[in-house]
Amino acid sequence: MSLATLLTDDVVIYKRTAGAQNDYGEKAETWNIGSTVKGTIQPKTGNVIRMEAGQLVESTHRLYTLPTVNIAAGDKVKDKNNVYYDVLFVGDDAGKTHHYKIDLKVSE
Repeated sequence: MSLATLLTDDVVIYKRTAGAQNDYGEKAETWNIGSTVKGTIQPKTGNVIRMEAGQLVESTHRLYTLPTVNIAAGDKVKDKNNVYYDVLFVGDDAGKTHHYKIDLKVSE
């Protein structure tokens, strides 16, 4: 059984873009659909806290995808139940490019 057969869910990836400026010169934040990919989102058994760029980051779920997916920390994803998650960390175990393990947190 290959990994691709286990990635059964459609996951929508959203990329952040800077929108038009408001009256105060601030750019509005907008989210555009980057792509829809096959993956699997699983809850973690407990919230996992890790150190990223000098900050403690708490993740609640993990997304598994193929390593060809264009995804980065700071993106958002939406699962088949229309739940949104923030992408916290994209992991490639040992740099083997077999699959990505992506740490997520439910968006507030």
